[in-house]
Amino acid sequence: GLIELGPEKFESLDLDWSDKVVEHSQHDNAAVGKTLDALEAKSLDALRDALSECRDALVSKVRKATDFAALVNDLKRLPRFGAVEMEVRAMLDRAREAGSRDARREVRKGRQDFADSSFTPKAALRWLRATAFWVSGILGDRVLADVKGIILNGLKTGTAGSVMAEQIFDAFLPWLGDPDVIRDEQQLQPWRLETIVRTNTTTAYNHGRLTEFVDPEIARFVKGVRYSAILDTRTTEVCRFLDGKVFKPSDPNLEVLIPPLHHNCRSIIVPIVAGEQVKEDEFITPAQVGKARGLADAKFLTQTAAAWKAYTEEGEI
Repeated sequence: GLIELGPEKFESLDLDWSDKVVEHSQHDNAAVGKTLDALEAKSLDALRDALSECRDALVSKVRKATDFAALVNDLKRLPRFGAVEMEVRAMLDRAREAGSRDARREVRKGRQDFADSSFTPKAALRWLRATAFWVSGILGDRVLADVKGIILNGLKTGTAGSVMAEQIFDAFLPWLGDPDVIRDEQQLQPWRLETIVRTNTTTAYNHGRLTEFVDPEIARFVKGVRYSAILDTRTTEVCRFLDGKVFKPSDPNLEVLIPPLHHNCRSIIVPIVAGEQVKEDEFITPAQVGKARGLADAKFLTQTAAAWKAYTEEGEI
């Protein structure tokens, strides 16, 4: 059909754009990307194995059941789900520790007079345990709801237990993936589980970094914290907007907007070490904070000021 073009628009070229990309978006992102890849791969394999145990135990239970009404009433949680809970905790612990370690190394690289330390606020650890409990609950509840739905529907339609067992096995495929199952001309991938692993690995990794940046022994070497996004075709609007923005280390808005700000986010926060150059207009403004909050997925924003206290031992910075 007819294509109608609007009026031409002209603006000056930004000839220094490449320098800005190097400064803002290549802060050892390749190394960080490899770290996150390794963390995610290890957690994904471990959680897939743990969920497979749950599936096999559940399928066996369904095959042996004679009273499916009683089975669905007694099914409060997935069998052997303790292994999944343990792996979720381990996933978050590994990511937090890696974030803390990398943050200390980055500060040390910029300050030869930096004395290494390890700062792990008790409140931060409580946050980690609470997050692990929440993630495990979300994962378990969603799978359990699918399983109960299959059994209840089977009761309604008179489906044989062997058929229900096969349906339950298939219900785990979106979480576990299966190289032998082809859908839409592609191998079935565990997108749901990958999203949980990637998002929460990024959460714990940045959480570990922030606890280091506000450590009184380290904070005196850090003059700012920069939001660093991986800029590619998949970069979301909120991460593209925040990329390069700098926060004061004691700014509570840093905790509010700490990545991830959406599912599958892999942005990180990086230190600006005392002695490095940073322009005043690079620091984020209240108006920009408001815009970023509007662009972010609301589920990922910290809404309470009290949450900031989780990064200090006594609740003071």
